[in-house]
Amino acid sequence: MNTIIDIKGGEACIQAIGTTLNGYPHDMSTRLLLAGQSEAEVEMCAKYVPNHLRSYTVRSLPSHPANLDLVNYNADFTLLKLRPSFITEAHDSGITVFSWTLNTDA
Repeated sequence: MNTIIDIKGGEACIQAIGTTLNGYPHDMSTRLLLAGQSEAEVEMCAKYVPNHLRSYTVRSLPSHPANLDLVNYNADFTLLKLRPSFITEAHDSGITVFSWTLNTDA
């Protein structure tokens, strides 16, 4: 099972996470998913923490899921309802998709 670290702090935050994880005495590279909020943050994760798994928390679906070097997409279920083929496209590229919903009042 993986733990997702949902990063919302930009480059300084990603550098700090990289410094911590790269100096940590235990290998966490296959147990943590570093989730960027943008393509730029995913690329920064690759730069500062290259041996760790990467994920992308998307606000809109990319044209093709294999455009970034990552293992997972986190997507709002409403986006996936608009383009259900995205899940198949991602799976065909070896990328998992976690869907989520926002809590709303009934």
